[in-house]
Amino acid sequence: MWLAIATLLFWIALCIELTLGNRSIKFLRDLPSPAEPPSQRVSIIIAARNEERNVEEALRSILRQDDANLEVIAVDDRSTDRTGAILDRLAGADPRLRIVHLKELPPGWLGKNYALDRGAEQASGDLLLFTDADVVMQPSTVSRAVGYSLEHQIDHLAIAPDIKMPGVLLKLFAGAFAIFFSLYARPWKASDPRSKRYVGIGAFNLVRKDVYRAVGGHQAIAMRPDDDLKLGKLVKRNGYR
Repeated sequence: MWLAIATLLFWIALCIELTLGNRSIKFLRDLPSPAEPPSQRVSIIIAARNEERNVEEALRSILRQDDANLEVIAVDDRSTDRTGAILDRLAGADPRLRIVHLKELPPGWLGKNYALDRGAEQASGDLLLFTDADVVMQPSTVSRAVGYSLEHQIDHLAIAPDIKMPGVLLKLFAGAFAIFFSLYARPWKASDPRSKRYVGIGAFNLVRKDVYRAVGGHQAIAMRPDDDLKLGKLVKRNGYR
């Protein structure tokens, strides 16, 4: 009986922490758009492998961002479908978009990590934004995120996407994943320097380029399948905000 009571109290406490913690996380849509575009240049880096179904919509949404001071580097990671051709066509119509085609994967690397590393190597921006090839952004996404980062002197900002899933079962799966991820990562504690918690999200990891270089970049996590989360760990464990 006492074990049952203790278990019940444990789960109640966990639910309370989860509720209060998630309520403390800000929504990007609630942040004001900067009065003027940030002066810092933003390099948006995307790794794409066999993404012919999604990559054009994603890239067009990025190229429609309010922040005019940006460049986009899309890395074609050895795609065997029409991804490379789509990227080249889009780059021909917009000089802000540069394409890197990879043909081989060196030993000691996972494909996505190497692609992001190659993209970051060519980036000229003060800020690096790593995102996925199927992420569609509202026009003010980058400017709001950059404005918030600069105002609060944040070295790394992670933003979770609004996940669109077809069908009830997939929506339930996405909801369950979000709950278990929150319980595992405790993302509301990532900004607390007294906590060892960290967070990173592949859909939107915004990091200062000098910080990215200082912590070793993707080379330091070359074989990590959870590279997005571990990028946040590198930033946190090295004392950055």
